[in-house]
Amino acid sequence: MIFVDKKSYANIPEAMQEASKSDEKARHLKVLIAEDDALNKMYLAGVIKGQGWDVELAANGYIAIEKYANETFDIILMDGQMPKMDGFEATRKIREIEVGTRKHTPIIAITGYATPGDRDKFIQAGMDEYITKPLNEGKLIEIILQLTKIEAKEP
Repeated sequence: MIFVDKKSYANIPEAMQEASKSDEKARHLKVLIAEDDALNKMYLAGVIKGQGWDVELAANGYIAIEKYANETFDIILMDGQMPKMDGFEATRKIREIEVGTRKHTPIIAITGYATPGDRDKFIQAGMDEYITKPLNEGKLIEIILQLTKIEAKEP
């Protein structure tokens, strides 16, 4: 099942052109995307790269933890349901690693779970924010900017 808003997906080239306009106020980010679905991963990477930010990809929670342990990320986009290790467990393990470092990397849940109470489950697992699929590209960027405390690029 594809969890991407097809209208947003169709507008990726246009969105990337708009986002590529430089603005000195915007800080460069390094984003880890933990997502097992190839199409969703490609879509998310396009949105993030369209902002001029760097992307690293992880197909499951184990790979996300390994990349997190070996690199520095400004923010993590974490799918809730992945093979081998889901986003809940991966987030808990990342938060355990952070305890000794006094570092906190924001994690946004990217999920198809949209019933009442689902948001609380993600927040209780240690994620900072939650956005449902199909994704609203503008809302995702807004949340990233909020959590990383940087200013939006001017159109």
